[in-house]
Amino acid sequence: MMSCDDEAPDFSVIMIFHNEERFLADAVGSVASQVGPSWELILVDDGSTDQSGDIARTLAAAFPRWIRCLAHPDGANKGMSASRNLGLASARGRWITFLDADDTWSAGKLAAQLDALGRHGDAKVLVSPACWWRSWDPDADQQDWVQDLVAAVTPPTSDTEPEQVVGSTVVDPPDLVAAFLRDEWNSICDMVVHRDVIAEVGGYEPTFTAMFEDQVFHTKVLCRHAAVVTRESWYRYRQHDAACTATAHAAGGHTGARREFLDWAVRHLTSVDRPATVTAPGWRAFIDTVQRRRRQTRVRMFRDRLPSRPVWLR
Repeated sequence: MMSCDDEAPDFSVIMIFHNEERFLADAVGSVASQVGPSWELILVDDGSTDQSGDIARTLAAAFPRWIRCLAHPDGANKGMSASRNLGLASARGRWITFLDADDTWSAGKLAAQLDALGRHGDAKVLVSPACWWRSWDPDADQQDWVQDLVAAVTPPTSDTEPEQVVGSTVVDPPDLVAAFLRDEWNSICDMVVHRDVIAEVGGYEPTFTAMFEDQVFHTKVLCRHAAVVTRESWYRYRQHDAACTATAHAAGGHTGARREFLDWAVRHLTSVDRPATVTAPGWRAFIDTVQRRRRQTRVRMFRDRLPSRPVWLR
């Protein structure tokens, strides 16, 4: 580990958790393995009732130069956005990045991403693909899968195929947002954001307490700023039945949560202070894409609520 001493670290790592005693130590350990850039880890307890709060406080007490543990007043559970904002308010780093408490990083992530940002001197945002990490479970019946975000935003031509793009590339807004609107497999887990951008967009939206709080934040950032997008992946997105996305799908709440996100997106992107980062024709086409996705989601919710589908909806 590298000490921050009294100077602001290169990175502030925000890790929120709620009842993650099973995986929290693994997540923290993957941050502790990072060498090169200086960092601080801010753990935010969102009202845990298991042992994860004790684990976090023990780690913070043992390594106070690197780790801090925060909680809401009276140990309240306020949801993901409020918890991330609590961590952001305490962050001192020039760059902010996030790790969920049931996921892990590969060694060398922070050093490699800082190097990539240095090669694009004006960049204030970096995005890297995630690995859908199944192999952590020896009984998994599917293989790991790594996103290709560069291909998702690079249309093939006769001259340049997406697979020819190596290293990193700069993607202008709002192409990354359009990519995860088209296909949720393009949703972003691993983002590095300059602290000035956090102040500009206002952090996370507190009304989104669980599902899609990340896509709301990513929309706010990636509709305003170009992003360096790497081909290499350092983020292991653990697949398990107790994960937030898995439980939402199992309970049938995912479609409704996506509708709320798309309703918010249309309001945000058509507001008076909408991001002025693309030309009018391109912006109009992008808004049309968002509205089309919203209509499709509303139709899907309507069909799901029918006791049986009439012929005209089959």
